[in-house]
Amino acid sequence: MYTVNVRTQLVYSFTSLALAEYITGDNGAGFSTTTSLALCLANSLIQCDLNPPGHEPTLEPGGEGSDGLFSIRHQAAEYIRWWRAGHFSVSPAPSAPDGATQAALQIWEEGLRRGRPTAEILEAVRSDQLLGQQAPPTSVVWVLPIALLFWRDTAKAVELTRAAANVVMPAARDLAGWYVFAVTSILWNWAAKSNVRLEKRWMRVKIEDEYKRLKLDGARGAGDVHRGVEIYMETDTFDEGLSIARRCNPQVAMAYAGIAAIWYGAAVGEVDGRAFVGYDVVEELSGAIGTLAKEMEKKDDDDTQMLASSIPLDDEYDGMI
Repeated sequence: MYTVNVRTQLVYSFTSLALAEYITGDNGAGFSTTTSLALCLANSLIQCDLNPPGHEPTLEPGGEGSDGLFSIRHQAAEYIRWWRAGHFSVSPAPSAPDGATQAALQIWEEGLRRGRPTAEILEAVRSDQLLGQQAPPTSVVWVLPIALLFWRDTAKAVELTRAAANVVMPAARDLAGWYVFAVTSILWNWAAKSNVRLEKRWMRVKIEDEYKRLKLDGARGAGDVHRGVEIYMETDTFDEGLSIARRCNPQVAMAYAGIAAIWYGAAVGEVDGRAFVGYDVVEELSGAIGTLAKEMEKKDDDDTQMLASSIPLDDEYDGMI
């Protein structure tokens, strides 16, 4: 239905997430936790599509969490590779995650080594964070790849995002789900070729209502993510919004870039990609995500057309009487 241009917008969104971090000047030698986790998540989705796990049958918060290309255990293994061996960190030494992420990955590493059920490991991670032993991470923008793949079904995208957030930051799953809700809302309106000035007013009300419904005011990290989305709503061009977001902090800039690039289709133009350490990694994975999204969209359209063709037309109904 919207295949022609959406793939390009998805690629812009993912590359802009990483580039916005780079141009803040805070992490030019490698990726931060946010970008590395996003790359690991994207790679997991791509690899599970190529080699389906074939297990983990439920998406419930306490369950195994698999739906074809979505596998919680595979995602956890990707994050552990990043933590232990620098997988998708780009910098020479392995990345140093924040305390909450490291504590969660230690639990996963031990659980996977012992072959424990996914639900048991998830509960251990949740208990560790809810007991206050570790503060949750400050950013949830790494869940962006889920929004880019499942944007045609917002409810499913949010459900999968909450399941993914349970892996390393269950305390922030509401915020992660809200960000994906906002991203998919924007992408739906872009795909429908809506008028940006008119639609932003309506989208802002819808997105703010969801923020309030989830009672995210005051939640750790919510201010940065919310500010990034607000800046998109308050500005008229990608560069205008980015210049404001950059004056805040990298988390605001990434939250802004991930959502704004979907609408404007503008990766950060002032940056020479060749000067960005790791840009080739981002470019490869974002392109693969875009291709996979296009394939999924075509399958959805084919299924819809098959269903439509099986429904009799009015004159056919008349002939049945």
